[in-house]
Amino acid sequence: MAELKVEGELGLVRDTTTNAIINKDRKAWREFKARRAQQKAKDNTIESLQNEVSELKSMVEALMKTQKPKTTTRSRNKSE
Repeated sequence: MAELKVEGELGLVRDTTTNAIINKDRKAWREFKARRAQQKAKDNTIESLQNEVSELKSMVEALMKTQKPKTTTRSRNKSE
């Protein structure tokens, strides 16, 4: 496989057979993968929290439906 350096880009080369751009910078690749894994973990945490909030809302709504409404009596002011 013959490679040509990509102008203005460190670590990138072009494979002359397939015309593909290849990143030869292994450190940058590992950093990219680590950032992607961190973002995926954050996304999973957010999704989990959203599911928990939704479940809590459903539970509160179910409790509200089973509770009988309390009637309050107001004491009237005799001067009225």
